[in-house]
Amino acid sequence: MARRNVSGTVADPTVQFVKVTLNDQEWSLCYDFNAIAEAERLTGLNLLQGIAGVLLHTFTALQFRALLYAALLKAHPNTTILDAGALLTIDSMPIIRRALMDAYGVAMPDPKKDDEKKQDPPEASVAAES
Repeated sequence: MARRNVSGTVADPTVQFVKVTLNDQEWSLCYDFNAIAEAERLTGLNLLQGIAGVLLHTFTALQFRALLYAALLKAHPNTTILDAGALLTIDSMPIIRRALMDAYGVAMPDPKKDDEKKQDPPEASVAAES
């Protein structure tokens, strides 16, 4: 019997989602490279620049909509880019901007953990010294 692989799916326990409520519905947002690449393919936009634009308040409406779409894809795979655009209103923009920044933040590796890995000697070398 084949094992079911949840890696990279909504059931993957390592995927961290940011919850946001819009129009009385809760949405789960997260970024992964495939979602960003798919949104770029669909829109022809550079969304890695768009993420920087969200942080610096220099994003375009097209980038903002595409970034929301990309963040929705994993948990809401049937969502279209037009659905994402319908969630964007003058009132929801600050809420969505904050949620996108949070989703980007949890998608990034923790630099403290990377530093700890570099400082901790590998177990093999510790065992060899014993």
